[in-house]
Amino acid sequence: MSRKFTPQSSLDRLRKEAKRWLKSLRANDPDARHRLRHANPKAPDVPGLRDVQHALALEHGFDGWNSLLAALPTEPATSIHHYQEMAEALLDAFRTGTPAAMERHWKLTWHRRSWQGMRAYVQLDLGRQTDSANLEDDISLDDVQFLVAREHGFENWLSLIEYVKA
Repeated sequence: MSRKFTPQSSLDRLRKEAKRWLKSLRANDPDARHRLRHANPKAPDVPGLRDVQHALALEHGFDGWNSLLAALPTEPATSIHHYQEMAEALLDAFRTGTPAAMERHWKLTWHRRSWQGMRAYVQLDLGRQTDSANLEDDISLDDVQFLVAREHGFENWLSLIEYVKA
């Protein structure tokens, strides 16, 4: 039986649930392991956050995290300025890694990764390799706008902007 959305269902709550579940898995909680195997028998023995998010989506009757996000009740639109600020903060944090840049980025997102971890995930989310040959690769404003849009359930930056304007 699939779980249903409640009035309290939100992207933030689902993300936090996935992170708590992953933490329990890493602490070798047998209930968390059983839940994972029940939701997704094909889950890896050492799952990552994406594996847990996928299992959470399966529990809700969706084939993946993005499908679950697309079905969530929409949250009130935020201003274009807010999304642009998120993109600029991510770009600055990616490029500099300064404490101030990281704090600004963390303030605007749920991610709390180290600079190196954040850089690796950004590269992976952009479909790039993270081997030593391209660790110093830069990203563009278009890249981070795409990531911010995807983070909020949109296909691309233009789709996000059109939604906010509507």
